[in-house]
Amino acid sequence: MIDAVIAAARPAIQRDGGDIELAGIVGDVVRIRLTGACTHCAQAGQTLGGIRREIMRTTGLPLRVLPAPCD
Repeated sequence: MIDAVIAAARPAIQRDGGDIELAGIVGDVVRIRLTGACTHCAQAGQTLGGIRREIMRTTGLPLRVLPAPCD
């Protein structure tokens, strides 16, 4: 389900010159990696917040969504 949320968000993020990927899940923490233009975007926090809300709505679970470090 989390992959589906990320896949649904990807086209909009790519239109802005960035990309998004699931970096991992440990317990209640979902790590998301933003790349490209999203790396230094001032709106990256809002993007992660929107992804978090959609993941929680889809799964029904109280999960934390945090940025993963860039490779």
